[in-house]
Amino acid sequence: MIASGGCDYFKDREHFDNVMCIFDYDTADGGARAFYQVLTTTSAGGGYAESFMGTEGTIEISERSAYTKIYREPGSAPSWDPLVQQGWLKKASAYAAPADSSDAIASYASAAPEGFELPGDLNEPPHQPHLANFFAAIRGDATLNCDAEEALASEAPIYWVNPAAERNETILLTEEHLHT
Repeated sequence: MIASGGCDYFKDREHFDNVMCIFDYDTADGGARAFYQVLTTTSAGGGYAESFMGTEGTIEISERSAYTKIYREPGSAPSWDPLVQQGWLKKASAYAAPADSSDAIASYASAAPEGFELPGDLNEPPHQPHLANFFAAIRGDATLNCDAEEALASEAPIYWVNPAAERNETILLTEEHLHT
């Protein structure tokens, strides 16, 4: 993992107001990378989200549904219609055609990716579903959607973003980083 960021605007805060990070993962199918960003100093496309980009599509996911977007690469990806039919995805509204500009120089032309969304919408504060599940589990009315060990392993990489940015160095995450 490599990261860059800092407290450039909100000087009195402990957490960085902007950070960009790349995670590298080794998988059975080869390497994979994910991009994480937090930009709290702008409302122009900033926010906080993770992006997973592949040869067949991209997922930008955030706890805020407004920042969650899914794109299928035209040509290289199989149809995602079965995923729509099964209710896993819904088609996003069509993209607007780019403006015709006679003074623009086009070095290449690519088809716009097909857009998808997750079904449903979160009409509650971002952490409320987690808290509701936790309290229901304590009362014996539900089981946890994510136990403590799974939660720590999934959250641990984020806790190493600031140290990587502060030190301006790559951190190789080991099992010890993910479980302590």
